[in-house]
Amino acid sequence: IIWLAFSFVVGLPMTIAGIRLWRMTTGVGVGLAAAVCSWAALNNTVNNNGIPDTVLTAIVLGFFVVGFVFGLFEIGRIAGISLIGITGGLAFGTRVVILRPGLLVPGVNLFFADWVVVALFGALGGAFIVSQKTQRAGILVGSASVGTFFIALGIDLILNRQSGMSRGLRFLFDRNASHALDIIGGGYTPTLRTQITIAVSLGLTPLLAFFQHCAFKQPFSRKRPESQKIQLPDFLVEDPDAQGRSSRRQTFLDNLWSGAQTIKAVATRQHSRFSL
Repeated sequence: IIWLAFSFVVGLPMTIAGIRLWRMTTGVGVGLAAAVCSWAALNNTVNNNGIPDTVLTAIVLGFFVVGFVFGLFEIGRIAGISLIGITGGLAFGTRVVILRPGLLVPGVNLFFADWVVVALFGALGGAFIVSQKTQRAGILVGSASVGTFFIALGIDLILNRQSGMSRGLRFLFDRNASHALDIIGGGYTPTLRTQITIAVSLGLTPLLAFFQHCAFKQPFSRKRPESQKIQLPDFLVEDPDAQGRSSRRQTFLDNLWSGAQTIKAVATRQHSRFSL
């Protein structure tokens, strides 16, 4: 139930408005990267006794929350934008690989080839973010891909529970020797409903990216230039010292949230709306 709720809470906004959500989108980028890495690491390192599913879920969601909060602030902006492109590419590549029974390239000896495919999609998503000319496209496709991945996962959990897309993810990510009997021995054979769900989510990804592009023409960044900030005239300030202290506090918060240097750059010269 927790993962079902998480899938829709993250997936729905990213699917229809990732380009508009700014800080939430960068937060999701960092949070997902932290969550996926922690989930894969834990699954591949636990012993035969394992850890309870509740504890595993709490740890992974904890990593997501920490990463999400980090991505909300200016210090995590570059990482967030970069990771939304990379995770979007990985989400697309992962679905391509788990679409077929036994993965895209079946066979234990050819398992690395499936990860080559996933990595290529991740690298492609990151490459779109690097160039200022393609950053908007990278954020659009990355957001839509992450969103459709989680929507598909949520729908599949309802239809097939742990035997569909969730099984494919474990089969791809989990190569722990302690789980070999279940993962390798049990194999991965998605149902037709799972395959349709994954295929539809892949097809909707570029369409929803184009929808966001048409629906939200505004820049991805929502920061206001320094010149647009309201400053009270001196004669309206009853206590200049108090005003100074308040100004310093405000400056600290501005630096934490938006970054003083970035604001000055926006105010003084033309700046690419999606520049890293």
